[in-house]
Formats: sequence, C-alpha cells, structure tokens
Amino acid sequence: MASLRAALLDGGIIDLTDPGESEDFGVSWTDRRALREFGIREPTEPWAWAGANTVAEGPTWGGCIEVIDQIALANRMPDVTDLDGAILLLETSEELPNTDTVKRWVRALGERGVLDAVAGVLVARPPVSELNSAVPLANERARLRAVQRDTIIEQVARYNSGSVICVGVPFGHTRPQWIVPHGNTIRLDGIARKVSADYS
Repeated sequence: MASLRAALLDGGIIDLTDPGESEDFGVSWTDRRALREFGIREPTEPWAWAGANTVAEGPTWGGCIEVIDQIALANRMPDVTDLDGAILLLETSEELPNTDTVKRWVRALGERGVLDAVAGVLVARPPVSELNSAVPLANERARLRAVQRDTIIEQVARYNSGSVICVGVPFGHTRPQWIVPHGNTIRLDGIARKVSADYS
C-alpha cells in the first residue's frame, strides 16, 4: 500500500493489485473501531477478464450503480458523446441489490448508449453480506459474487463486444479498497491482464 500512498500524495501511474483478502462483514464502517480494526477477511477470487483481447485506456466515469440510477432519474447523466472512449466504473453497495436489479440497471446503461460509448468497464468486488444480519455461508457468498459478475459481463458484451471488462477489483464498498481516480485515466490491459491508474 506504500505505492498507493505515494501515488495519492505525489501523483503518478501505478498498477492496481489485489491484496489477496477482502471483508464485507465485521466492524461497521459507522463504528470508530473500523478505523483501526479489521472485520472478518477471506481470500479473494481472481479478477475476471472478458470482452476484447486488447487495451482500453481513457478517463473514468461512474461509481455506485444505485447512485448512477439516481443521477439518471434526476436527468443529470453526462452526454453519451462525453463518455466516448471512457472507462466506466461500476460497483454495488452494502444495500446488496439482487442480480435482477443489477441486470436492469446495467441494461438501462446499454439502452442509453453508455455501454456502446465506453472503451472498457471496471467492476468492483461486490459486498455480499450486510451488517446486523446473518452472514451467508462461504459457498453462497461466492455464488452471489459470481452471478453478479456474470450478469454484468453478459449485459456489457450485449451492447459492446469490443470493450474490455475487468471484474473484482477492490474499490468501492469492499475492504481493503483502492481509491480509484474519477475523471483521470485508467488503463485496462486485456492482454497482460493488468489495471493501471493515473493519480497525477
């Protein structure tokens, strides 16, 4: 994480890596202990790559799918032409939207022309359990992540088979997490299977 701190403080281009473990249950982010204590962590699955076997590089736009939905309802979406060649960031929150809901949201981005415009899509590792509720068993947590992954890949490919897709990167509502640049450049190398971000 030292290279991340250096990039955030000094700027620069760095490769994003997987810490190899993640948590989506444990100490609530609203609890001050979360600043110094880990929750329950488990090994992460390898990132999934799909779409074109090429390199996509561009400025980022996007974020939490639930928030993008509200942006669209408020008629504050960027013009599709402004997203031409961009890298779309997608993540889901601790509200745990089900797969059908995620499918509808991503399909709506396709119908709006967003998916066709972007060069690549970077999807965060989703949380699959919520605080103050029973934690699903490990195989169920893995299944929930897999069906969301497959649904997003299917919808993106339906509207833009030439895009590069990477799913599972630790940003958004997972912990530990990368802080990815919004509006700055991210490079998705579908050949070398590498993600790099410009923090300049």
